Amino acid sequence: MRLHHVSLAPDDGAALSWLYDHGEVLEREDTAREVRLTVRLEPADAARFSNPEFLSETSPSAHGRRLSPIRKD
Repeated sequence: MRLHHVSLAPDDGAALSWLYDHGEVLEREDTAREVRLTVRLEPADAARFSNPEFLSETSPSAHGRRLSPIRKD
């Protein structure tokens, strides 16, 4: 599993639920504009989540998602 920073729109509940179900949420910060998470995901799940079509039919805010791997040196 690899660590990722994830940013979501506050109303993207489908993606948020999916991350809790398929990953390990280590940190969460909610603001008025976004939800920021640090999540541990399997590579296949990170690839699935990065797909722009993933969950787009259930979440109009899907275009605002950002997934960034955290590098370990």
